[in-house]
Amino acid sequence: GEAVLLGCGVLLAIADAERADQAWHTDGGHLFDGAHLPCHCLNVFIPLLELNGANGQTQFILGSHAQGFDAEGEVSATTLVCQAGSAIVFDYRILQRGCANRSESDRPCLYFTYAKPWFRDLKNLRSAQSILDEKLDAE
Repeated sequence: GEAVLLGCGVLLAIADAERADQAWHTDGGHLFDGAHLPCHCLNVFIPLLELNGANGQTQFILGSHAQGFDAEGEVSATTLVCQAGSAIVFDYRILQRGCANRSESDRPCLYFTYAKPWFRDLKNLRSAQSILDEKLDAE
């Protein structure tokens, strides 16, 4: 099926030995209560550095994107370790979090969000203007 680019940018996990892991979250929910439909929106993460235990990885609760998933039951996180430039593709509805970056260097990651052409994301606010445009306007 058809998909459009909903948004893209750079996520930067700042190096900080005191920082905590992100809270578990989804980027969006189901379209309708009581009906599990195919994926309408997905994310693609491309880490620009290797993801490892020191600089933090992304964790997922597999199966949590399914309608009726029981978060109170016994669940375990899947932690991704991957090379720079790898593509991590996941459903917008999955429970996920970024682990703290306790290394000495910031960890950049490109992200791209794709959706069905009719989908409008009302949960995540995205600017239509780049912060680079603001910098150029100031010069």
